Amino acid sequence: MRRTPLLIAAAALALAGSALADGQTAEISGAWTFQTGSFSNGCTMSGQMKISRAANGKHTCSFKTHEVCPGIAGGAEQSCTAERKGGKLTIKSKVLKVQPDFTRYYPDDFALDIISGAYMKGQLHSAGEAPVEFFRGDTPVS
Repeated sequence: MRRTPLLIAAAALALAGSALADGQTAEISGAWTFQTGSFSNGCTMSGQMKISRAANGKHTCSFKTHEVCPGIAGGAEQSCTAERKGGKLTIKSKVLKVQPDFTRYYPDDFALDIISGAYMKGQLHSAGEAPVEFFRGDTPVS
């Protein structure tokens, strides 16, 4: 009878270790979609990003965003570099084009945990901050 809780705990640790290993070795090159939660001003952002492998754990990327705020909607095209350290990915961006012309549009930078080759989550750092999820393949339906 005492073995059952130990077996459950061992299985849970094995799954957690497997997920950690997946995030550290997962292939991240390719096409992704992403969706943020709400910023403090009520805006949300979604987009598509393409990540390409460079050298030494670094990547180049480009992406388009669509931002919806109270009273305004628009988007941007950005280029970016991404640096991977184990199961973490840091993306630094440069704004190339904005539509409509916002008076100020800040680069959209990301700090992500790589969960698997199909899912990453973390924070968007821009004019504000918001949680963000990256998906590829079938995206969840809310």
